[in-house]
Amino acid sequence: MEKKRILFVFSIFIVILCLVMGGIIYRASYFSLDNGKWAEYGERRLHTVDTIPADRGNIYDCEGHLLSSTLPQYTFYLDFGHLNKYVWKDSRKVLNISKSEADSTKMSKAFYHYLDSLALCLSKEFGDRTKEQYKQYLKKGAEKKSGYYQVTSRKATYQQMMRIKDFPYFRIGIKEVNTGGGYTVYKSNLSGLIMNVEVRRENPYGSLASRTIGRIFPDREKGGEFGLEYAYDSLLRGTPGLGRYVYARINKNPNTERTETKSLVVTIEEPVAGKDVISTVDIGMQEIAEKALREEVTELHATMGMAALMEVETGEVKAISNLTRLANGSYQEIRNEMLVGLLEPGSTFKTASMMAALEDGLVHVNDPVIPGRHGAWDFAPGATIRDHNWRRGGYETLTIPEVMYYSSNIGIATIVHRGYASNPQKYLDRLNKIGVTKPMDIELPGAEAPDINNPATKHKRNPKSRLGAWSNTTLPWMSFGYELLLPPIYTLNFYNAIANGGVMIRPIFAKEIRYNGKVEQTFETEVLNPAICSASTLETIQCMLLGVVEQGTGKPIKSDYMRIAGKTGTVQVHGTAYTNVSFCGYFPADKPKYTCFVMICNVDHNLGAGGTAGKVFKNIAEQIYVANLQMPAIAAKDTIPNRSLMPEIKKGNAVETENVLKALNISYQGSATTEWITQRQGQNNIYLDNLALSKEVVPNVVGMGAKDAVYILEKVGLRVKLSGRGKVFQQSIPAGNNIPKGQLITIQLN
Repeated sequence: MEKKRILFVFSIFIVILCLVMGGIIYRASYFSLDNGKWAEYGERRLHTVDTIPADRGNIYDCEGHLLSSTLPQYTFYLDFGHLNKYVWKDSRKVLNISKSEADSTKMSKAFYHYLDSLALCLSKEFGDRTKEQYKQYLKKGAEKKSGYYQVTSRKATYQQMMRIKDFPYFRIGIKEVNTGGGYTVYKSNLSGLIMNVEVRRENPYGSLASRTIGRIFPDREKGGEFGLEYAYDSLLRGTPGLGRYVYARINKNPNTERTETKSLVVTIEEPVAGKDVISTVDIGMQEIAEKALREEVTELHATMGMAALMEVETGEVKAISNLTRLANGSYQEIRNEMLVGLLEPGSTFKTASMMAALEDGLVHVNDPVIPGRHGAWDFAPGATIRDHNWRRGGYETLTIPEVMYYSSNIGIATIVHRGYASNPQKYLDRLNKIGVTKPMDIELPGAEAPDINNPATKHKRNPKSRLGAWSNTTLPWMSFGYELLLPPIYTLNFYNAIANGGVMIRPIFAKEIRYNGKVEQTFETEVLNPAICSASTLETIQCMLLGVVEQGTGKPIKSDYMRIAGKTGTVQVHGTAYTNVSFCGYFPADKPKYTCFVMICNVDHNLGAGGTAGKVFKNIAEQIYVANLQMPAIAAKDTIPNRSLMPEIKKGNAVETENVLKALNISYQGSATTEWITQRQGQNNIYLDNLALSKEVVPNVVGMGAKDAVYILEKVGLRVKLSGRGKVFQQSIPAGNNIPKGQLITIQLN
């Protein structure tokens, strides 16, 4: 039995062995009869034809400073595995040996022949090792016959790569194998040099304007992820080329599986580089804005802060900073909150409400005073409207300008409720016509549109909105910036239109597209609304915004360098003891150049907007004014002694003016035939012109001294309040309005 069992097992073993041998013989016959097709496949497998990525275009600021650029970085490896495999073709010439000797001279001979000079070149190029250290290091790799030996840990630029590939030994060349298939197979660089390229997108200024500039995906083939990188991706990415690559088998780590890398050896079709984008960002202004914002949010321990700067005439956005507090207390740009943040604007929206009421003729600047209700108005059961100073007794009465100066919730709610309660849609239509709530096309991706409630949702909220259903309290609360959501860019753009003479233009983030230094496309200013309101309404609003800074809640923002106009804003964060504070305005107020918006979120409710967000605004405005705006020549002091300068003459009483000029022996032209005169000043002459004043409308006293201005205004029946010293530069009731007897008018002196 035992013998039979052994024979049975042995028979099975013989059968299995025969099957295996048969399979081997079959496969050997198959490959031997394929006319070299498998050999050709093997040669083909050593190379591939693939795309060559195009150099992505650069992004620059408006002054030509590089903001984002593609920087290729090269890492070098040596494949020592074939030192004794390939023949050194040039050995006969280099070593002066016979042809038969040259035919048997391997690449290992070339390596050691050039090792000394190669080590010297590498040492000079990278400086991380001495010449002797490089020699010993490279010898170690050759002795191990490493297939993927890193030459240096340093990464090289493109310019370095062009030099390094021509170093001794590296430049020996490419091993070519011609096949019958009509193409050339490139097996390997004879030296074994492998150049791996890593393409990185670098922002030389770090995090400055990072959300505006944007970034590309880690897989660069996907292009831009957000910001300008995304908006202009099709222009920046360029057109890929076509090239032939060689494969090299590598083993980075002895404990990992072997893999392959490829290196470009022949360019079949050159790639076309991407175009450059010239942005509107001014990196100097961006740095000013971000530094000022960062200092304040850090001091206040705010959860978030944002600041943006826009050029009045062109709509070019010069700076945007969005800082969010991280868990460790530091601040970083996470989202472009200026564009995507849907927030209640608060009291900065009172300007839009006042403009709407003025434009619809529901209120006039010289209307009788309205009740201040001592700071608290029980509008409805459980719904009390309070002013910021309600704990101190609030205001007893308020003029129309004072509603804006002192940012009275009760004042603006009274005006809007009286005028629009019977037809709230009229209010919304006016806001949309002004343009402050009308969606606009923002070129950067992800920008949100305003979320505005409407009376149609009175009994059922809009499921697409974050707001609740329209209620009886919606209209008055909306008047001072609650129950509506605006991306801050809309507030900035609205105030920019006020500064721009009523012309609302679309904010832009790119100026030009260039290729090889030549301008191919220019982005022109686009007008969204040629007139947000009438000229008289605009003048009134501009005067009110000046008054906010000169005598109202914006007093902390008043500057010694220039006049600033704007509006403070405060929003109670629902369910907390914190507020969002903001300020939006423009400077210089006399001839606006820039509009700026600042908001700081979640600060102590006892802190006002003027001393927080306004502090940031003032810091930004003064630095930019000093650094970028030239003082008018008339403001320069004359340092040449004994030079005769024409004195500045105020508007005023004709007789007194002429007497002073005669006493000072100053010549003038013109002779007054009216009680009051104005003057024009030439280079060497003073011209006196008659100034006619009407008793029916508010006179224009801008340019007069305090005594004359008070006399004229009181003579027509107005009560006068003075602020400052010098001559009049602003009056709270614009000239030309009907005179309300007993009305208080404030005149600002400077």
